[in-house]
Amino acid sequence: MGAAYKLVVDGTEYTNDSGVVARIESEERREHHAITTLTAELIDPKWDIFSKVKDPAFDNIVVKLYLAKAGDARSQQVLVFDGKLTTMAVGYPERRTLWLTAHDNSIDARRQKSFKTFKGKNSVQVAKSIASLYSFAFDTSQVTDSLANLILREVDMGLNPNLSDWDHLQRALAADGMVAHVKGTKLYVTQAPSVVYATTFSRDRFPVISLNVTVQHVRGPGAQGDVKGSTVAFDGKGTQRAIKGADAKAADKEKASSRTGRRPIGGAATTSNNATHIEDLDGNKPEKVVDFLRKRKDSAQLVLLPTPDLSVLNNVRLSDWGGKVDGTWFVEGVKSTIVGGDGSATTTVSLMRGASPGAKKGAKLA
Repeated sequence: MGAAYKLVVDGTEYTNDSGVVARIESEERREHHAITTLTAELIDPKWDIFSKVKDPAFDNIVVKLYLAKAGDARSQQVLVFDGKLTTMAVGYPERRTLWLTAHDNSIDARRQKSFKTFKGKNSVQVAKSIASLYSFAFDTSQVTDSLANLILREVDMGLNPNLSDWDHLQRALAADGMVAHVKGTKLYVTQAPSVVYATTFSRDRFPVISLNVTVQHVRGPGAQGDVKGSTVAFDGKGTQRAIKGADAKAADKEKASSRTGRRPIGGAATTSNNATHIEDLDGNKPEKVVDFLRKRKDSAQLVLLPTPDLSVLNNVRLSDWGGKVDGTWFVEGVKSTIVGGDGSATTTVSLMRGASPGAKKGAKLA
C-alpha cells in the first residue's frame, strides 16, 4: 500500500489517485557526492505526459515531492525533494512508461566550471561566496562553535579544469572537516550532525520495520588478523611489507599466512612480549587503543514506515537492541520508496558510527 504523496512535475500534480504513477524513489546522501536524486516512473503508453513536459535540456523544470509521515493525515505532507528535472526517457513498443530523473538544486553548480580566486577568506567564507552565485541561502547553524577557530587562507583558487564550482565549494569545506548539503534552496554546512531526530527507534516499536547491523574492524598483521600488509593489491614481485624492523619480526611470530592490498593501521604492540595483543598500539596505552578502535566503522540499515522528516542532517538513537547497537548513529543516507517497492512505502536509513559503548565496555576500554 502506497503512502499519501504528491509529485509535482512542471506544475502538474500526480497523487495516489492519478492512476499513472508506477514508481517513485528519492534518495539523499550526506557525503561523497552529497546529492539528492529522485526517480519516477509514470505510465505513459502514448507519450502524452512526455509530450506535455518541457524539454529539460532547455528549461528549468521544477520537480517536488511531498510525503505524509506514517500515521499522519494526508494534509500533513512534508516536502521531501525539491530540485530540477535532468532526464526523461520513453520507448516503444515494449516500454510503456516514462522515466523521470531529477537532482537537487546543486546540479547547476555541479555543471559549471569557472576559475575563481578568493583571498583572505576561511573555508566557510569561500563556500558562501560560491553558493551566493547560485542564490542559495546559507545555513551554518550546526557549525557555529567552529567558525571562530577557522583559519583565514591567503589564497584559495580553483585551478583544476575538472573542478566544478560544487567541487571547489566542497573541497574548501573538506579541509576543515565539513561538508555541504542542499535541501531546496538552502545550503547547509555540517560536520558530524548534532541534531538528534526526535523519535528513538526500538525493537518491535512503530515505525520500525527492520534493522540490519554490520560490525567491521580491520586488524593489524598477525594471527588475530591473519594478514601481512602489502602496498599492492596482488601478491607478486614488488610487494612490500607494510611494517618493518622489530614490529615486522613480531608480526612474523604470529605466523600470518596471507597478504592483502590494505596497509594495517599499526603493527605489533611494543610491550606485547610476543603475546597476541597486537591491537594495543604504542606500549599498550589505553587512549591509543580507544583512538584505534574509533577508526573502525559499524554500519546499519534501518527500514521504517514513511518518515519524510528524517534527513541526513540528523543523528538517530537506537534503543533496546543490546549494548553493541544501542546509542547514537550518524545518518549517511536516506532513501524513500513511495510507490513501486516490495510492499508498503518505506524509508531506508543508512547508518554509521565508530565503536559502540557496549564494544568498548567488553574490551575494558570504557
